[in-house]
Amino acid sequence: MITVEHYKDLKALRFHGEGETAYVKSDHKGYIYHEDKWVPIDTDGSGLKMNLYEINKSIISQMEPVSEESLEYLKRDINKIFTGDYYLLYGKEISYFTLFERRKVVTDMLKQESLGEMVLECLKAFDKVYSYEFKDDEHTVEIWVHNSENNLATVLYLFDYKEGVVYYE
Repeated sequence: MITVEHYKDLKALRFHGEGETAYVKSDHKGYIYHEDKWVPIDTDGSGLKMNLYEINKSIISQMEPVSEESLEYLKRDINKIFTGDYYLLYGKEISYFTLFERRKVVTDMLKQESLGEMVLECLKAFDKVYSYEFKDDEHTVEIWVHNSENNLATVLYLFDYKEGVVYYE
Protein backbone atom coordinates (compact mmCIF):
# COMPACT_ATOMS: atom_id res chain seq x y z
CA MET A 1 0.00 0.00 0.00
CA ILE A 2 1.25 3.48 -0.91
CA THR A 3 1.05 6.23 1.72
CA VAL A 4 1.25 9.92 0.73
CA GLU A 5 0.63 13.24 2.48
CA HIS A 6 -1.79 14.84 -0.01
CA TYR A 7 -4.06 13.70 -2.82
CA LYS A 8 -2.03 15.78 -5.32
CA ASP A 9 1.00 13.65 -4.41
CA LEU A 10 -0.99 10.54 -5.23
CA LYS A 11 -2.10 11.95 -8.59
CA ALA A 12 1.53 12.83 -9.41
CA LEU A 13 2.62 9.17 -9.18
CA ARG A 14 3.11 7.74 -12.64
CA PHE A 15 3.14 3.96 -12.48
CA HIS A 16 0.15 2.10 -11.00
CA GLY A 17 -1.36 -1.32 -11.32
CA GLU A 18 -5.06 -2.14 -11.37
CA GLY A 19 -6.17 -2.76 -7.80
CA GLU A 20 -3.21 -0.97 -6.20
CA THR A 21 -4.17 0.73 -2.94
CA ALA A 22 -3.09 4.01 -1.36
CA TYR A 23 -3.73 6.05 1.76
CA VAL A 24 -3.78 9.88 1.80
CA LYS A 25 -2.90 11.13 5.28
CA SER A 26 -4.39 14.64 4.96
CA ASP A 27 -7.77 13.24 3.83
CA HIS A 28 -7.72 10.19 6.11
CA LYS A 29 -8.93 8.20 3.09
CA GLY A 30 -7.97 5.10 1.23
CA TYR A 31 -7.93 4.91 -2.57
CA ILE A 32 -7.74 2.15 -5.11
CA TYR A 33 -6.46 2.44 -8.67
CA HIS A 34 -9.41 1.33 -10.81
CA GLU A 35 -9.94 1.79 -14.56
CA ASP A 36 -7.02 4.26 -14.93
CA LYS A 37 -7.91 6.53 -12.00
CA TRP A 38 -7.68 6.72 -8.19
CA VAL A 39 -11.11 6.02 -6.67
CA PRO A 40 -11.86 6.62 -2.97
CA ILE A 41 -12.63 3.60 -0.84
CA ASP A 42 -15.46 4.62 1.43
CA THR A 43 -18.86 3.67 2.77
CA ASP A 44 -20.93 6.75 1.90
CA GLY A 45 -21.64 5.61 -1.66
CA SER A 46 -19.48 8.19 -3.45
CA GLY A 47 -16.57 5.88 -4.20
CA LEU A 48 -15.72 2.27 -4.77
CA LYS A 49 -16.69 0.07 -1.84
CA MET A 50 -14.33 -2.64 -0.73
CA ASN A 51 -14.75 -5.06 2.11
CA LEU A 52 -11.87 -5.98 4.41
CA TYR A 53 -11.15 -9.18 2.46
CA GLU A 54 -10.73 -7.27 -0.81
CA ILE A 55 -8.42 -4.74 0.86
CA ASN A 56 -6.34 -7.54 2.40
CA LYS A 57 -6.19 -9.33 -0.94
CA SER A 58 -4.93 -6.19 -2.65
CA ILE A 59 -2.26 -5.56 -0.02
CA ILE A 60 -1.10 -9.17 0.23
CA SER A 61 -0.77 -9.55 -3.54
CA GLN A 62 1.94 -6.87 -3.40
CA MET A 63 3.99 -8.78 -0.80
CA GLU A 64 7.00 -10.96 -1.46
CA PRO A 65 6.43 -14.72 -1.07
CA VAL A 66 7.57 -16.39 2.14
CA SER A 67 10.90 -18.21 2.13
CA GLU A 68 11.41 -21.97 2.03
CA GLU A 69 12.69 -21.67 5.61
CA SER A 70 9.38 -20.09 6.68
CA LEU A 71 7.48 -22.93 5.04
CA GLU A 72 9.56 -25.39 7.06
CA TYR A 73 8.46 -23.55 10.23
CA LEU A 74 4.85 -23.80 9.03
CA LYS A 75 5.24 -27.56 8.52
CA ARG A 76 6.82 -27.97 11.97
CA ASP A 77 4.10 -25.94 13.70
CA ILE A 78 1.28 -27.80 11.93
CA ASN A 79 2.79 -31.13 13.00
CA LYS A 80 3.19 -29.92 16.58
CA ILE A 81 -0.23 -28.29 17.04
CA PHE A 82 -2.62 -30.29 14.85
CA THR A 83 -2.89 -33.74 16.41
CA GLY A 84 -6.41 -34.75 15.31
CA ASP A 85 -7.43 -37.18 12.60
CA TYR A 86 -9.30 -34.98 10.08
CA TYR A 87 -8.34 -31.59 8.64
CA LEU A 88 -9.67 -29.55 5.74
CA LEU A 89 -7.69 -27.11 3.59
CA TYR A 90 -10.40 -24.82 2.23
CA GLY A 91 -10.40 -21.87 -0.17
CA LYS A 92 -13.91 -20.46 -0.57
CA GLU A 93 -13.12 -17.96 -3.33
CA ILE A 94 -11.63 -20.59 -5.64
CA SER A 95 -13.75 -23.56 -4.44
CA TYR A 96 -10.67 -25.43 -3.21
CA PHE A 97 -11.11 -28.41 -0.86
CA THR A 98 -8.59 -30.97 0.34
CA LEU A 99 -9.55 -33.33 3.15
CA PHE A 100 -6.72 -34.91 5.16
CA GLU A 101 -7.25 -38.11 7.15
CA ARG A 102 -4.60 -39.53 9.47
CA ARG A 103 -3.79 -43.15 8.64
CA LYS A 104 -4.62 -45.49 11.49
CA VAL A 105 -2.22 -48.25 10.45
CA VAL A 106 1.10 -47.64 8.77
CA THR A 107 2.92 -50.60 7.28
CA ASP A 108 6.57 -50.80 6.34
CA MET A 109 5.52 -50.60 2.69
CA LEU A 110 3.92 -47.16 3.08
CA LYS A 111 5.97 -44.06 3.63
CA GLN A 112 4.64 -42.18 6.64
CA GLU A 113 4.06 -38.53 5.75
CA SER A 114 3.03 -35.89 8.25
CA LEU A 115 0.10 -33.50 7.93
CA GLY A 116 2.59 -30.62 7.57
CA GLU A 117 4.38 -32.36 4.70
CA MET A 118 1.11 -33.04 2.91
CA VAL A 119 -0.10 -29.44 3.34
CA LEU A 120 3.15 -28.15 1.82
CA GLU A 121 2.72 -30.61 -1.04
CA CYS A 122 -0.76 -29.15 -1.72
CA LEU A 123 0.60 -25.58 -1.56
CA LYS A 124 2.97 -26.44 -4.44
CA ALA A 125 -0.08 -26.22 -6.72
CA PHE A 126 0.03 -22.44 -6.23
CA ASP A 127 2.62 -20.06 -7.69
CA LYS A 128 3.45 -18.38 -4.38
CA VAL A 129 2.72 -18.54 -0.68
CA TYR A 130 2.50 -14.95 0.54
CA SER A 131 1.90 -15.46 4.25
CA TYR A 132 0.46 -17.69 6.92
CA GLU A 133 -0.90 -17.02 10.38
CA PHE A 134 -2.30 -19.23 13.12
CA LYS A 135 -5.77 -18.10 14.24
CA ASP A 136 -8.32 -19.03 16.91
CA ASP A 137 -5.88 -20.02 19.63
CA GLU A 138 -3.80 -21.86 17.00
CA HIS A 139 -6.60 -24.19 15.82
CA THR A 140 -6.81 -22.67 12.33
CA VAL A 141 -4.12 -21.56 9.89
CA GLU A 142 -4.83 -18.76 7.40
CA ILE A 143 -2.60 -19.17 4.32
CA TRP A 144 -2.49 -16.55 1.56
CA VAL A 145 -1.43 -17.91 -1.84
CA HIS A 146 -1.23 -16.70 -5.44
CA ASN A 147 -3.88 -18.25 -7.68
CA SER A 148 -2.62 -18.32 -11.27
CA GLU A 149 -6.11 -18.88 -12.72
CA ASN A 150 -7.23 -15.35 -11.85
CA ASN A 151 -3.75 -13.93 -11.18
CA LEU A 152 -4.76 -12.77 -7.69
CA ALA A 153 -4.06 -13.56 -4.08
CA THR A 154 -6.57 -15.78 -2.32
CA VAL A 155 -6.83 -17.23 1.15
CA LEU A 156 -6.93 -20.86 2.26
CA TYR A 157 -7.81 -22.09 5.74
CA LEU A 158 -6.55 -25.28 7.37
CA PHE A 159 -8.72 -26.40 10.28
CA ASP A 160 -9.91 -29.44 12.25
CA TYR A 161 -12.71 -31.11 10.34
CA LYS A 162 -13.72 -34.02 12.59
CA GLU A 163 -17.22 -32.54 13.00
CA GLY A 164 -17.57 -32.46 9.20
CA VAL A 165 -17.04 -36.20 8.74
CA VAL A 166 -20.20 -38.31 8.84
CA TYR A 167 -20.05 -42.12 8.89
CA TYR A 168 -22.81 -44.22 7.35
CA GLU A 169 -23.50 -47.79 6.22
